[in-house]
Amino acid sequence: RSTTSTWKRAGSAIFNASTSLDEVNEEAFQQQRNRKAAVRPEESLATESQQQWALRAATQQAEVEALRLQLEEVAREKLRLQQDLATVTQERDEWKGTALKMQLNREFKATVENLDAAESRFLQNATTGVAADFE
Repeated sequence: RSTTSTWKRAGSAIFNASTSLDEVNEEAFQQQRNRKAAVRPEESLATESQQQWALRAATQQAEVEALRLQLEEVAREKLRLQQDLATVTQERDEWKGTALKMQLNREFKATVENLDAAESRFLQNATTGVAADFE
């Protein structure tokens, strides 16, 4: 039972920023060596196996936490990039609309100037000599 509590302490120590994984491993293996003389061989193997499993589980939990934090950072970056893309797309569309409007105005002005130079009208008068038929 004391071995389990030792490994629980060792596992929780992994999450402590000041304790490195190497220190936890060294402490666990030192305790394991100290107990080997007092424990029967089959108990020793079971205890050793349990200790290795607990250490592996604690290490994997620390890796999962680090990956979760990395995933959150990537998600925040993705959101920021999507917002930037939306802003750039909106600015592009506004610029394109303005450019097309200016081009249309230039073309209309050129058409009006050409018609003035030719002394003709853009819109023709609808003059017909035929009277309406009201039969």
